[in-house]
Amino acid sequence: MFVPQTPTTPSSSLRRLTLGSAVALLTVAPIHAQPAQLVYSIDFQGPTAGTGISPADVLLPGPAIFVPAAAFGLVATPATGQVEVDAISKCSKTLWPGVIDLVFTVDEQAAGINSPGAPDVASEGTSGNQQASADVFAYLKSVGNLGIFDGDGLAPFPGPALGLIEPNPAIFGLPDQGDTVDGLFYENPYHQRIYFSLDAAWMDPLEGFPVNSGTAAVNGVAPGDILVYVPGATPASTVYAGYQQLGLGPNDDVDALIVHDSGNGIFDPSVWPWDWFCGAQTDMLLFSVRRGSPIIGTLDTLQGLPIEEGDVLTVMNGGATPPGILVAAESLGLRTVRGGYNLPSGFADDLNGMARPVDRAQQDHSCDPMPLQ
Repeated sequence: MFVPQTPTTPSSSLRRLTLGSAVALLTVAPIHAQPAQLVYSIDFQGPTAGTGISPADVLLPGPAIFVPAAAFGLVATPATGQVEVDAISKCSKTLWPGVIDLVFTVDEQAAGINSPGAPDVASEGTSGNQQASADVFAYLKSVGNLGIFDGDGLAPFPGPALGLIEPNPAIFGLPDQGDTVDGLFYENPYHQRIYFSLDAAWMDPLEGFPVNSGTAAVNGVAPGDILVYVPGATPASTVYAGYQQLGLGPNDDVDALIVHDSGNGIFDPSVWPWDWFCGAQTDMLLFSVRRGSPIIGTLDTLQGLPIEEGDVLTVMNGGATPPGILVAAESLGLRTVRGGYNLPSGFADDLNGMARPVDRAQQDHSCDPMPLQ
């Protein structure tokens, strides 16, 4: 069991596997009962994509289209004939030290580490029910995760349903038998901007070509760039944060995303975790990288650990150094190579999407610059 701790100053003593909180556990039941609505996107591999739903549509459970793909003003890739939005976020409340509440998704390859009880990634993953890729899980801080939304709402995990198809066995190549949730956020009526990334063209090492569609390249951006969609703007989507500002390279692919902008609409990268909370006017940008990204295995700047595809990363030193591991994959209940829990293929569990659950009464009205252009 890895015990998460909160850092104070940068030192070699921070070389540990978790930076979560040792405070009381997150109460899970209210997450799916909150008035803030969960919205999500899916990838192009599964059966729901192509049935009138695009992998760039932002969806409500059902599924029903909340923001259509066409609104983003993007070009489809020749590999799939569609636009693939890889990670999405509306402006989130900032995380506070010791209060790291997250919900997240994984892909169909994830196996998980046992949590206090099912349903969790371990019971729903590739070694269990093979349904984890269409589910949403709550981070329980020091003890793993618990399922809060189910893809189809049917047994063995009859939770609140997203309206997706399950199961989804971890097979090589296309098509997938079930759906994968590729990004998610909690809808905030006070904020109009949507932050997102586009996927890389290189091959997923566990799935082959063309499981990564290459939407970023055909739209003239890198897979590590963060774009922002502004309703009514021309063009509708522009680059908000370049991959260099995140401490990434040109082929690193952002896979999960949480953004809080200070209100000026310009990305002001953080220097150290929590400076966005301390009046520094920096922006909170948390992310993960997709399996196969070149930065995987690089030592992070915060803990000195090899970065893996299940880690929640934060921008360090304005992007001048590699990102830091804010929440380690093991703390989320995900398997890692560095922890000795690697999948049989030698790769780790992939953090596919994440969001911060938040009640509308607590939402930050200043996060979007006003007025909208």
